[in-house]
Amino acid sequence: MEGGSPFQAAPGQALAKVLAGFARLGLKPVVANELEFYLLDPS
Repeated sequence: MEGGSPFQAAPGQALAKVLAGFARLGLKPVVANELEFYLLDPS
């Protein structure tokens, strides 16, 4: 970004803002991915 300021709409900036909000409340979020897939019978 011109002027050295971070782009506020960037995903990393949005995440940092959310994490800062949790930290102010004394909370630490725990997240996990869930993978889904389908098995198809080709016949």
